[in-house]
Amino acid sequence: MPSNTKSAAGPNSKVPNWIIGVDVLYVVALGGLALWWGMSPHLRTHFPPVGSGVPIQVLWWGALGAVTVSLAATTKFRDTWDPSLNAWHVSRPILGAVLGAVSYLIFVVVIATTGASRSHAGSGQLTFDLVAFLVGYREETFRMLISRATDSLLGSADDEERPSRRHRIPSKSVDTNQHQLDPPDEDPAAS
Repeated sequence: MPSNTKSAAGPNSKVPNWIIGVDVLYVVALGGLALWWGMSPHLRTHFPPVGSGVPIQVLWWGALGAVTVSLAATTKFRDTWDPSLNAWHVSRPILGAVLGAVSYLIFVVVIATTGASRSHAGSGQLTFDLVAFLVGYREETFRMLISRATDSLLGSADDEERPSRRHRIPSKSVDTNQHQLDPPDEDPAAS
């Protein structure tokens, strides 16, 4: 039986060379776009933010994170490749860009609802770029972000069963300038 038939390709097959080629092509294309963007300042004036004010670099970072995890998977699973995931690998940059854009919108909404300004939330645009890369790289992080944002903004299905954790004020203030951890205060009632 030929090795390229569907029955011969199973979870223990090798990574197809074309998948590695597509991933390398994506990295080269993203690198070329970054170089072109950096060397052509007039481009930035011709490309306004994507819909809803999402900066175009957020899409780029999301796509880069997605391609990075795909490339890492081709190495990690080179001898135990699952061919049913080929389409997932090919679609990574598009999915990563979408996840990065949605994450950006979630962060902007969360920042707006808490009353903080974008410039005081982390390091501004670098924070949004990093979040886009991370959710592009790790879809599970995006799912967690979506769940938390939904619960925070709309409430969860089991809010009636448990006390709300939203808008909880910590019982003790934390000194972020502290260089050593102090031992916990002993409970006088325990003595």
